[in-house]
Amino acid sequence: MLRLGVAAATLAAVTVPMAGPAQAASGGGCKNTSAVRSCISFAGRPNRLIGDFYMLQSPDASWCKYELTIVKNGRVVASSGLQRIAGLGRHGPIVNYTDTLPPSRGTAYTRVNVYTCSNMFHFYANSPIQYWP
Repeated sequence: MLRLGVAAATLAAVTVPMAGPAQAASGGGCKNTSAVRSCISFAGRPNRLIGDFYMLQSPDASWCKYELTIVKNGRVVASSGLQRIAGLGRHGPIVNYTDTLPPSRGTAYTRVNVYTCSNMFHFYANSPIQYWP
């Protein structure tokens, strides 16, 4: 009887999965320039990167368009295309999904490219870097 109890306890110890440390996303948030607050965040279920930005200063004749992008692991993976700035406040969001097999990990940031009214590049603003497992 004792032998059976030891065997059962050994078997139970072998088959119980051991919990490891949880992986979590970190970083992200918003970063201000004088005219633009560029933001990125990571949300789960499904895992995705979300980029948006806030106009902090009214555009003038020298700049009135933008392109919102997500740069993931060094590559542009999402773009809003060229859009007209609608005034102060929030613009976007755009989304990029990170669920892959095998599970992905990496870094990403939002870049806002600002253009003149005649589609010439004027300046850009990057968000902080977002890390995910």
